[in-house]
Amino acid sequence: DMGVDDLRALVLYQLGALNAMLHARGLEISHVRTHGFLYKQLYTDFLIAETVAKAIGEFSKWITLVGLSGQVLNTACTNANINIGQEVQVVRRYRRDGTIVAYSPIIDGKNLIVDSGRRAREIIQTGMITCEDKSKIKANVDTIHIPSDSQEAVELAKTIKAMVPNPKPLNTDKYEKFAEGLEALL
Repeated sequence: DMGVDDLRALVLYQLGALNAMLHARGLEISHVRTHGFLYKQLYTDFLIAETVAKAIGEFSKWITLVGLSGQVLNTACTNANINIGQEVQVVRRYRRDGTIVAYSPIIDGKNLIVDSGRRAREIIQTGMITCEDKSKIKANVDTIHIPSDSQEAVELAKTIKAMVPNPKPLNTDKYEKFAEGLEALL
């Protein structure tokens, strides 16, 4: 169990290490995304979300924190005065309260490309997500998460990319003059 002071120190340490590696290649950190348990905590635990957001803001106000779209992380990023990249997971089903349902290979893996593509299309076209109980919720989305740990990841990425008419990298306001060159990479 880690306290907020230790969590702050860990985030700053990891940002410093990442920054040093990127700086050696002439690059900068544009966004960060936590993984695993901490990823979920940023969505559900305000104290942890605010601690991480404030540590990122202390390191650089230019870094975007990417995480699941929701009020906890949005408020934490607002309080820390940093950008948020609100993410949706198209391979996961959602509940009416906006939380994600645990992945089930039997249910979610059966028609992964079709179901995920349908969710992505709905989000892109309407800004809504149909929940597992068939209700609809608003989706504030800046980025779509495509997990890379499945065999279908590349096909899913290509399917979703074809749905987005003009993809744009996160947080390009600082780097507008470089955005044109990035379009060729997308």
